[in-house]
Amino acid sequence: MGLDILKKQRLSNDLENFIKLCIAHHKANLEGDYVRGNKIMENKLEIIQNLINEDKLGTLKPLLKHKNPSVRYNAATYFLMVDDKPALPVLEKLVKENHKSISFSAKIVIDQWLSGDLTFKHLKK
Repeated sequence: MGLDILKKQRLSNDLENFIKLCIAHHKANLEGDYVRGNKIMENKLEIIQNLINEDKLGTLKPLLKHKNPSVRYNAATYFLMVDDKPALPVLEKLVKENHKSISFSAKIVIDQWLSGDLTFKHLKK
């Protein structure tokens, strides 16, 4: 197998895992299982950091249309680092859809992003 094929498979696996982690993280938070939620968040951030390191954060864009609101929320939040024009409307729609905890979190992300306080410094190269 060529190196390019292996990289594409890893990217595909990372995105699949990201989707699963977004859903699991939201579920853990709703259940109040913050220990499990924090571990899931660590794994999610590891994937995001890998995407940043490989200059592949743009691969989150298709997830902005994912059926699960938690996946859309997370993809839009991290896609802000690439381009806020498609990400902000997704977050704004999530606020209006009134999902448990996701709408509130989306509102905070929007406010922090627009004020310049959301910098993602912990994820930069």
